[in-house]
Amino acid sequence: MTAPDTTPAPAPEAPARIPFVTDLLNLLKVLFSPGEVFAEQREKPTVWIPWLVVSILMVGATFFNAPFIRFGARLAVEARGQPAPPGIENIAVFSQVVAIPIVMLVAIAISAGIMYLVLLAAGGEARYKGLMCVSTFSAIVGVIMMLLTVVVLRLRGLEEVRSVSDLQVSFGLDLLMSQDATLPAFLMGLLRGVTPFSIWSLVITAIGVQKVERQSSGAAWSAAVVSALVMLVVGALFAGLGGAR
Repeated sequence: MTAPDTTPAPAPEAPARIPFVTDLLNLLKVLFSPGEVFAEQREKPTVWIPWLVVSILMVGATFFNAPFIRFGARLAVEARGQPAPPGIENIAVFSQVVAIPIVMLVAIAISAGIMYLVLLAAGGEARYKGLMCVSTFSAIVGVIMMLLTVVVLRLRGLEEVRSVSDLQVSFGLDLLMSQDATLPAFLMGLLRGVTPFSIWSLVITAIGVQKVERQSSGAAWSAAVVSALVMLVVGALFAGLGGAR
């Protein structure tokens, strides 16, 4: 009798990776299946192509919002009692297009750095690149928020805009306050920063830290929450400096 063949079957080949397309699909998938996406990112976390994809999507949303950006730039200048200089509207749009990828990259680097320090302080080990990967993928939630902002402004229409404040769309806790309530700009910025989208992003980040860096649930949530709180305070400070209401 011949001995049965005990040679293990070859493992199935991993599907071919197409750099831009694969990352775009993973960015969409991470919104609903973050654990699966981040498990795939564990061995070789990616940052630059997902950052580029998110930047392109955000810039695209900015172009859809261009009429309101132009109008807002003119209103901001006229509110100071000065005539709007020629080309100020196009300069405002161009500035946002250039600023979006830079600001997002800085925010991703800071967020990852905060999580890295929190995990080190807790006695754990982590890779900075892995945490940057998590922050980058979590940024896709911001694209959805931008698109919804554009939709709300389009539904309102330019004819409803009387001041720069009319161009601000909030999804945060400030919506629970009465219209005649007055708070310092910093506190208002804190309330506006707490939204369903920020909570969604927080959940994705915590799952990402746990999966990509093999952290415990407690350590992952601690790092994600501290990072989110710091970024929330920074955003509120900028809102206070800008005098947003």
